[in-house]
Amino acid sequence: MNLSLILAVIFVSFVTSDVFAATCTLKFNKAYPGVFVSPYGRYDVILSAGNGTVQFDSNYGLDAYCSGGFKNYASASTPKPESQLKFTCTGSTLRYQIPGSSFTYLAKNDGSLLCDNAAQYYSQTVQYCKNTGLAYGFNIANTTSVIFGEVCTDFKKYRTDFVHYVAGVRNDLVNEQYLLNPGNVSKPLPANNVYAVNDTTFIKENQTLPTAIRSKSGNYAQLMTYRMDNLIPIKYQAGVMDSYVRNFQNAAAIPWWSNLLDFNWQQLQYLINDLSYSGWYDVYAGTSDDVQMPYETKNVTFTYDVNQLNRTIPLYVWNLVKKNDKKDTGVVVIGVNSPFFPGDKSKTVLCKDTCDKVTWLNPLKNTRKIASMGYIFCCDPKDVKKILNGFPQM
Repeated sequence: MNLSLILAVIFVSFVTSDVFAATCTLKFNKAYPGVFVSPYGRYDVILSAGNGTVQFDSNYGLDAYCSGGFKNYASASTPKPESQLKFTCTGSTLRYQIPGSSFTYLAKNDGSLLCDNAAQYYSQTVQYCKNTGLAYGFNIANTTSVIFGEVCTDFKKYRTDFVHYVAGVRNDLVNEQYLLNPGNVSKPLPANNVYAVNDTTFIKENQTLPTAIRSKSGNYAQLMTYRMDNLIPIKYQAGVMDSYVRNFQNAAAIPWWSNLLDFNWQQLQYLINDLSYSGWYDVYAGTSDDVQMPYETKNVTFTYDVNQLNRTIPLYVWNLVKKNDKKDTGVVVIGVNSPFFPGDKSKTVLCKDTCDKVTWLNPLKNTRKIASMGYIFCCDPKDVKKILNGFPQM
């Protein structure tokens, strides 16, 4: 074949692909996005869902997933929610297909497509958990799971024993998601094991806590600046998929003292996130003991009621941070979640403080013992595993 003929073939191939391949745009409610996957070369890629639109190649189509079921996807009718859809387009016309069907239907593409819950809780065995074990995440194509964290919860008290997650850099490649799943699990989460976590308790506690502090803490109200927030920095952990974790708080939120969360503990979260760039780390997070208010002759545990449950505020928030291997025992970082820090530290610090021996904690050296920023100390796991509530017995 001569050179001119080869060039002609290449030109025709280029023109043909350019004519028949088009860029399609799907619009959706950006506050409630689904999980959108499209091939890129030999990889399946999870597309960014942050701005309410995704674009895809008409030759390949777009696979969409929603654990809770998509709504507002059909142009001509209002069918039942679907957990999986395939979108294709011809020109500006968008169509959808339901798995198992050979038919395509006209899709609604006005930005109203929504997925109430991309990620959900699933019942499963969680290692070291003595109560109810849950995995929080979603499936892709019923072949791959994305698990943001495991939660061990006592639903009788509606309190979390611990949360386990893998700190690392989560990317957008489908076939690499298992690397940041706890235990490197790759198999899909069983659809029949969805655990409906009622959000009414979280909502009620979010409303009740500040009211209880104002009415029951007397002169201490200005010191007791508590708010409900996630036990772990789920947005960091989710990485490029932070749009999908909004309902995580329903089973894994605690009352945080704002000074601790906004200063020293926030710095700790940044340091764990930075540490994860050098490798994967297992992080177990939990709480222990109760905040007590000082009175004239004794200390009294602060309590409040939520949906007939008697609640307390945790005195300690702890993180066990260890390398993702069996050899490393890790370090337990503990924050004092209270404005009432005694001058006698021996009553509050549970062990010989080892923070200064942990090099990745060096940026906290100058502030971690300032009580008004949330006092932080460190322990060897063996020294506190029988002391801290909910601590995993490894």
